[in-house]
Amino acid sequence: MKDKSKKEIIQRYQERIAQFGVTYDSLGSGKKSHQTIRFNIQKNIGIQSGDKILDIGCGLGDFYNFLKEKKIDVEYYGVDLVPELIAEAKIKNPECTFEMRDITEDPFPKNSFDFVVSSQVMNLKFTDDDNDEHIKTMLEQMFSASIKGVACDFLTNFVDFKESHLNYYDPSLVFNLAKSLTKRVDLIHSYPLFEFTIYLYPDFEGWSENK
Repeated sequence: MKDKSKKEIIQRYQERIAQFGVTYDSLGSGKKSHQTIRFNIQKNIGIQSGDKILDIGCGLGDFYNFLKEKKIDVEYYGVDLVPELIAEAKIKNPECTFEMRDITEDPFPKNSFDFVVSSQVMNLKFTDDDNDEHIKTMLEQMFSASIKGVACDFLTNFVDFKESHLNYYDPSLVFNLAKSLTKRVDLIHSYPLFEFTIYLYPDFEGWSENK
């Protein structure tokens, strides 16, 4: 990710932090009920107690708290670009690991985590980067770091209104990107938000009628 794009992301959240403080409202993720819908979708990829989770763009670590409320005990690792969010996340959940990190520049080693998740991270339209190229790199790094799977959500371009600072993705394009990484892909576009979630699971050997 180019420095200008990174600065745009950080500035967007720091402006909201200046307005709302380091709170849920500073994340700009809509109603809490919307976050719950997204988190349920991400959980349903198969996350269970004992799993090691990487949360890309973790914000305040809310996904970890959601899992705790569901009695799902995980080893949680959160990364984000915004220093204020990481600092607050460390205070809220000292038992977890949080760090500032751009995985496009500093990726994790292969198979470092059971599941890699990311929610509301790909929404900002860049002025100096190609969004489609960016998500390709992100999905590649997320999939490489995972053992059991990846769950990531996107704004859909199947909308009747668009905000100029947001990027709306063609689900078929994201599906094709995911299929270039693995045969096992699910795309969920049925939940009541103008979004979709993609699951990437480890590949399989294939089959033959002659076997």
